[in-house]
Amino acid sequence: MRRMCTLCGEVKDFAANDLNARCPECRTLTHLNLYRLDGHRPVAMGDDELLAWAEWFATADRHVGLWRVGDVRVSTVFLGIDHGWSSEPLLFETMVFGGSLDGLRERCSTWEEAEAQHQEVLRRVMACATTD
Repeated sequence: MRRMCTLCGEVKDFAANDLNARCPECRTLTHLNLYRLDGHRPVAMGDDELLAWAEWFATADRHVGLWRVGDVRVSTVFLGIDHGWSSEPLLFETMVFGGSLDGLRERCSTWEEAEAQHQEVLRRVMACATTD
């Protein structure tokens, strides 16, 4: 049945019983893209596992690294939700709070990349501290 996608407006073929009528491209954008950690390995969870994900997220240790000196804090955490919307999920985030790099944010896909990213951001923060 030819109908308009409820998100992008393009007219496409849909199953007669598809009441939401979202094309495959738009359907991808509406997934929650939830992940949990198994050790240090991200594991995708289905949209139907939202409650299980929320219970895991509420108690999980998601910190990869935390560094604090004076007013400056560098934090790297597992986000639990893909923030990339691309082929590589962006699941980890390093942020700087305070100092001249306040608000700096970097994201990556794996725990190992997050550890390296944390160290690189620390190096940048320290370099700025010596030039400020």
